[in-house]
Amino acid sequence: MISQCCAAGEIHTGTPAGRVEKVHGLDCYIAEPPAGTAPKGVIIVLPDVFGWESPNSRILADSYAEKGPFKVYLPEAQAGKSFPIDLLSSIHALEATGLTAAISRAYHMARVAAYWVPFSYANTEDAVRARLYPFIGALRQEHVNLAFGVAGFCWGGFWSFKLAHDRAEDRVEVNGAKVPLVDAAFAAHPSLMKIPDDIEAIQKPTSVAAAAIDTRYPKEDVDRTREILERKMQLDAGHKHEVVWYPGCHHGWAVRGNPEDPKEGEAGIRAELQAMEWFAARFAEARK
Repeated sequence: MISQCCAAGEIHTGTPAGRVEKVHGLDCYIAEPPAGTAPKGVIIVLPDVFGWESPNSRILADSYAEKGPFKVYLPEAQAGKSFPIDLLSSIHALEATGLTAAISRAYHMARVAAYWVPFSYANTEDAVRARLYPFIGALRQEHVNLAFGVAGFCWGGFWSFKLAHDRAEDRVEVNGAKVPLVDAAFAAHPSLMKIPDDIEAIQKPTSVAAAAIDTRYPKEDVDRTREILERKMQLDAGHKHEVVWYPGCHHGWAVRGNPEDPKEGEAGIRAELQAMEWFAARFAEARK
């Protein structure tokens, strides 16, 4: 599970342009729209296991802010247990074949497990919910006139689905009314979901970007997701969802795909556009 969850993708180059602040109890990377440009809404970016300090996630947050334009928050929601970027070398080694790879496999497995075990212990569902939901709720009370969305990747994609459930007990009071934590959700190559349960529970508009080469979110689960969401739309015109399939792409491509690979580079741009167009449309509806 560890190798497939994290292996695909390379480290993008570039320098993040945002700032780091403590926001409602969590360290946070913040990306703003261009000077003088009003944001269309707020996006919470929830990363993969490489966490909020990953240059990939920060550069993606910058892109949402600039092109959306949106105000973007990338919180440290993993209790300081994110995987270091240099662990990708060991994760790639676990996927390699041949005698040399076989000899070194035990070392790389131990190295990955040394991070996976504390990550899992510190990031149970209850623990993440307890630190993440109050953070988003406080932001909603701060930005009362803006719509909210969540964009999650791999581990973060799981939380995009959870936030889209819009449970009554998770709502927050804004201007005397109980409102959802998010108005729309986007999930790229999500993992760890319980299907069909986590899909059946979705209440907020949800956009999914699925990789063709992904054992964590295989085609049968993607097809089941599409089937459930299409049924929801047929039963209630208020439900708006989409599932977009990306042939030739590996798990992780939307945030860590190699931009020099023609297929994944182009598909990564399309997934970014998918998310921004989704939020722009849903935010416009939420403000009516």
